[in-house]
Amino acid sequence: MIFLEHGLNDKNEMIHISSVQSGKTDLICPFCKIYLTAVKGRVKNHHFRHEGVTCADSSGGLSVDKYHKFDFGLTHADWLKINELDQIFEGSGLNYRYDNIQLLDSFFKHSRLESKNVLQFDSVYRDHYVYYRYTPWFLRSRDIASGSADFKSFADWFDAEIDHDLNLSRSDGFNHYRINVDRVKFYATGGLYVFKYRAYYEGDSVGFLKIGRTNRDPAVRLDETINDLKKQGYTDIDSSILLFNDNAGFIEQYALHKYAKFARPVGKHREYFNLHAMEGLVNDFKKIAGLPQSSPMVSHCQVVQKIHNRNRAIKAKLQKMKREGVTLGRPAGRVSMDDYFKKHKKIVRMLSKGKKTSEILKSGAGCTDWTIRKIKRRMISAGLL
Repeated sequence: MIFLEHGLNDKNEMIHISSVQSGKTDLICPFCKIYLTAVKGRVKNHHFRHEGVTCADSSGGLSVDKYHKFDFGLTHADWLKINELDQIFEGSGLNYRYDNIQLLDSFFKHSRLESKNVLQFDSVYRDHYVYYRYTPWFLRSRDIASGSADFKSFADWFDAEIDHDLNLSRSDGFNHYRINVDRVKFYATGGLYVFKYRAYYEGDSVGFLKIGRTNRDPAVRLDETINDLKKQGYTDIDSSILLFNDNAGFIEQYALHKYAKFARPVGKHREYFNLHAMEGLVNDFKKIAGLPQSSPMVSHCQVVQKIHNRNRAIKAKLQKMKREGVTLGRPAGRVSMDDYFKKHKKIVRMLSKGKKTSEILKSGAGCTDWTIRKIKRRMISAGLL
């Protein structure tokens, strides 16, 4: 489930859940305009809850969680199948001749990989034969799932994925698009750090590392981690900032995934690792030296700002015309509320079932998203939603 993480303030600005205190707020839902309550517990992800009925639109959107779980849902049995295929393809996506295609078909018949859309193949015709090979998309995703991709390869994959997903989200309307861009921006900014420690724990001298992400000075974050370690019983702590890249915060979760085999938990904290991870981390950081901000993220932020500025200018112009007594739009209609709902009964029925605006548009309702939102507002005022 995707929780609502943004609310609108009185200046029509998107405010993230991390910027408010738990409890009732002055923010409203970007879609249905109902007031929101910030829920910041210890179990579920922090989110906003409607003071009334939760609207369907607020639960849609891009789930950035997909960039936090890099196993892609693959089970041990799936990996056995992938390894079996690697032997057929000689381990690197090399060509696989057509005369064994029946074997390939038989392989997939009892495999869940195809239904998960995990594997993809390209066909190549050459020398009177058709060859099959892994697509580059699969090879890159497989390396990420197995943790063998370096940080630079992951950054390239991340940029391509968010650009694709954000372009798709534009069809859900501007508010969805703006929230999704802000959600990606929240995860895609900040710096990636590796701290190094030497301390005493239960009488033994121990050395370990911590991987994390921060939007602040890493030295400030380092001091906070030292306090956390003291609470866990560590003493005589010697610490330093081993590595830092100020544009690589989005790599944090992949780094935790890649180096999981070196994990050295401290209490409930799982982002600590033993020193055996240091060599690999140093090499990975070398490959992302000078890494710029995510270019798709920057591009989509610029698009959102441009649309927001245009909408604000239009609103200001309309308000000025209204103050000057200029009549705007068509004269007020004389259609009763019941007749209006009968005219749009298909849309009313779909909204009553909790369908989103994008779903109604795709169903061929024969109207614009503005009309759907207008009907929704009238249904809310009539107590039908």
